[in-house]
Amino acid sequence: MLPPELQHRHVRYQPGAGADFTWEREWRVRTDFLEIEPAITTLVVPKREHVDRFKKSHWEQQQTNAALMGEVGWGFVQPLEWHYVVLEDLGISVEGWDPIPDPEIGGQ
Repeated sequence: MLPPELQHRHVRYQPGAGADFTWEREWRVRTDFLEIEPAITTLVVPKREHVDRFKKSHWEQQQTNAALMGEVGWGFVQPLEWHYVVLEDLGISVEGWDPIPDPEIGGQ
């Protein structure tokens, strides 16, 4: 019964009809594209391991890009601009949080 301009904010509550997403608290933005600028964005992650793996993945991707472009040296490497807040650094424990899968041991 919501007007069309507000319908994107609604999620139907149907217990027992599949996954229960009622625990989620999310912001919905009606758009086809949302640009997120790393330099002005902060990622909140549960453990330092997430930041370390993200930095490692970024470095490896930069090296791959440089090799594909035939670049030599450091001129091609883009800086990592993301900012992080690590909950475990603040003494906040997130129980039951699985670590990021490690591609080197068969993860994704």
